[in-house]
Amino acid sequence: MEDTGIGHHCSYENCYIKDFFAFQCPSCELYYCADHRHVTCEKTPQNVERSKIQSSSTVCSFYSDPHDKSSICPKVGVAKCYYCEMLFCLDHRFEDLHDCMGLKQIEAQKQVKEEQKQSILDKIREKKENNFNSIKKLESSQMSDKQKKLNKTVLRMKTKSSAKGDQKIPKDRRFALLIEISQHIQNEVQGNKSFYQTPLFFDKSMSLGQVIDAYCKLTSVKQVTDYENVQETQLHFAFETEAGNFDKLNMEIKLENLKEAINGFEQGDTIYLFRGFEFNS
Repeated sequence: MEDTGIGHHCSYENCYIKDFFAFQCPSCELYYCADHRHVTCEKTPQNVERSKIQSSSTVCSFYSDPHDKSSICPKVGVAKCYYCEMLFCLDHRFEDLHDCMGLKQIEAQKQVKEEQKQSILDKIREKKENNFNSIKKLESSQMSDKQKKLNKTVLRMKTKSSAKGDQKIPKDRRFALLIEISQHIQNEVQGNKSFYQTPLFFDKSMSLGQVIDAYCKLTSVKQVTDYENVQETQLHFAFETEAGNFDKLNMEIKLENLKEAINGFEQGDTIYLFRGFEFNS
């Protein structure tokens, strides 16, 4: 193989191995490999004990068994680990080849930072999700309100287009509505009850009392079932509130003025028919 010029050949007798991390002797300025880097040349100052100089060399910090101090690597430590800053021989110089505490600390710090980062991301994600759910809930609520209005508009159109009544009433004076009777009144009715789900129209100048009279003529519903107790058995119109309750309507109110008596009421909407005693139950 061609010599790249990197490193130096060991000057020790019969060695001559090329070491990329060769050690230069400060006395003779010759280079030695890791195994022969101890001071052995003749130019070592005579006033310095050879054993003392030789002992200044650092042994590799690697232990084959961390619990057994006698298992230390006998080779000279020539390379300093970047992470734990301890000296190791060439065989153990890389952090994955020795029990590198510095690397473990760095990995532990990375783990803590990663957990902190993940915690921040989780909070951001949770906040984003909560905001998304709030927006979605608001949009759903708004869509629900829009859908309700749309459904109500469609129902009004359907009621007006399918309403039945006295054909003598001019079209511009017709007021269509759906009259829904209570369960008690339904139990009084004999025969086919499908008619009671049919939209009807009346003259818009008629009062609610007159509408009840006309309704009773069209159906088999009796206006009063017990003349000895008229107040309790007489028919009354009512409207449903937003809270789901039913409020009795004044029988003098005209159909064309229902919008003033019931907030948001329009032609094609539903009013309810009850017996007097049902408001007290």
